[in-house]
Amino acid sequence: MGGTTTSERASSLLEGLRTSLASDGYELRVEPAEAGIHVIVSADSDTCADCLVPEDVFRGILSTVLEKGGLVMARIDVTYPASGAH
Repeated sequence: MGGTTTSERASSLLEGLRTSLASDGYELRVEPAEAGIHVIVSADSDTCADCLVPEDVFRGILSTVLEKGGLVMARIDVTYPASGAH
């Protein structure tokens, strides 16, 4: 019954990145999305919301980490602090 969903597997593979971001005041969440995943990065009130790499660069980092873990995503949506989904 039940197995690990794609978004749960992706979340597990991104744990190292999540930990790194958390040390700088960011939170990373992974949610299911049509044909892929939606990665949401939020910042606490004392964190620079504009201090992250550009979203396309971050999407590439996510893709690389996931592929190294054996998970190829057709689509990775990213939402940064104070932005909409891209």
